[in-house]
Amino acid sequence: MGLFSTLASSAFQKSDDGKSLYYFGGPFSKPYIIETPEQETVLKKKLTNIYRVHLPLLYAIIFFSSVFLWKNPRICSLLIIIGGFLLIVSMKLWNSKITRNMKKLDSRIPLRQFYKSMSEKLSLAALLLGFIGSLGFVAIGIWILFYFGTEKKISFGFGTETHISLGVPILAIIFFGLCAVAIGYQLILKLKDNTQNDKDITIK
Repeated sequence: MGLFSTLASSAFQKSDDGKSLYYFGGPFSKPYIIETPEQETVLKKKLTNIYRVHLPLLYAIIFFSSVFLWKNPRICSLLIIIGGFLLIVSMKLWNSKITRNMKKLDSRIPLRQFYKSMSEKLSLAALLLGFIGSLGFVAIGIWILFYFGTEKKISFGFGTETHISLGVPILAIIFFGLCAVAIGYQLILKLKDNTQNDKDITIK
């Protein structure tokens, strides 16, 4: 399974009563109810295509801003913000189109249930790798702030003396910090499930 297919699969969960659910806005949104397995298959294909189009564009915007516009932090910051906003709007429009005739669940499912369902789809190694990777990006962001904060003249993207924009490392720390928390929670749930399964096997 490829990267985009894996990301798409993570948007599909099961409720306590066995209903198939589709999330687009994460655990804080009300999920869509999937009526048939065929509908779920079609949704996964369409969502995979959404990620296949938008994520490379997002990476391209970040790379172009960081590499080519680092001497002008104002343009760099504005390009990332505007580009990211347009991509989010585009993804929401695509999602509205593919969920036009679908009904939503009346209430959100608990966070524990949501992340437990996600952890069951991923291996322990994958969760551990994602957690370590997220912490690594947080560490890089912190290093950039401390190193360039003491060695270079910098601002938050609106000064004329700066050579480094603080916007990118700050966004990286916030984003990957949240990712580390979410993945870490899934990792804890996975470890608890594995421990419980080992106990059940020992008892039998």
